[in-house]
Amino acid sequence: MVCALGAACALAFAAQLVAWWSYPEAKVFLLRSARCFGGECQAAGHTWLGASAWWHRLSAATFGVGLAAALLAVAVAAGVASGRTPRTAAGSLLVAVITALACAVASVLTFPRLGPGLWSWGAPLYLLGLGLAAASAIAARRAPAPD
Repeated sequence: MVCALGAACALAFAAQLVAWWSYPEAKVFLLRSARCFGGECQAAGHTWLGASAWWHRLSAATFGVGLAAALLAVAVAAGVASGRTPRTAAGSLLVAVITALACAVASVLTFPRLGPGLWSWGAPLYLLGLGLAAASAIAARRAPAPD
């Protein structure tokens, strides 16, 4: 149960609140960016990145499936907490993890290179959440059915 809740928290934070790429004057999130000049930060979209429409779709898909996986992880945790074996929710969570991993890898590989940028905590936190989600789903699928 704790593993599934940790996965949900990590995925939700990585998808919404944590930047994936960091530049000296900007931070890039999955659905938005923040540009900082002279100590003042302003919200911006992704148009200034010069990214393709394909990357925009991949980024949005990574965001959406990450939140869907977080919701399914909460469903698995709720099933375990209630004393049931959430096999259907755990199977759906495994499918969401595979889909989220594919979207995240494709999004990272097709991200436009803007110069010497640094990785931020978004992608590693997302991968941690996917790992915790997969572990909790596999554990829930292998658990014996209650009497």
